[in-house]
Amino acid sequence: MSPLQLLILLQLTREPKYGYEMLKSLRDDFDGVWDLKTGSFYPALRSLESKGFIESKTKEDTDFFSLTEKGEGLLVRMAERFEEEYKFADMYFKVLMKWMHPSMRQRVMKIVRSLSMEDIEVDMYSNVQRFLVEAEDRDSALEALDVLKKMLRKRLDTVERLYEEYSDGGRQT
Repeated sequence: MSPLQLLILLQLTREPKYGYEMLKSLRDDFDGVWDLKTGSFYPALRSLESKGFIESKTKEDTDFFSLTEKGEGLLVRMAERFEEEYKFADMYFKVLMKWMHPSMRQRVMKIVRSLSMEDIEVDMYSNVQRFLVEAEDRDSALEALDVLKKMLRKRLDTVERLYEEYSDGGRQT
């Protein structure tokens, strides 16, 4: 399953939608970072339909797509694998940084230095808030926030330690 197909399935978890509605939503959500073309979107949509994960019904000359039981089952299985996939992605980026050529690493550092703090805060806040809106209840939302707080504190401690090491001359750039 492609990342695009996963995004299509996720859009259909609440209600049926027509193709262009989903395409436009993805284009809006990716805000120019990903220029999703109809030539990629519609074949992905039809592939999901041919595999039985979604079905379409025509209303007033428009195909509306909905998730099938098979599609819902696939999403459940994917959610169960999320932690495993997250750990893989984290390890992948660690290995990537390890083997990255120094000139490429410098370009990555330039990007990190150019990030706007306001953009990071707004993105992080909106993503966390969007996720919490879907929380099962207040207690699970508070638990998730507590875990996030501890994780961020730990990462900030690491950044502060590294900053001290570099500023004290302990490491050479």
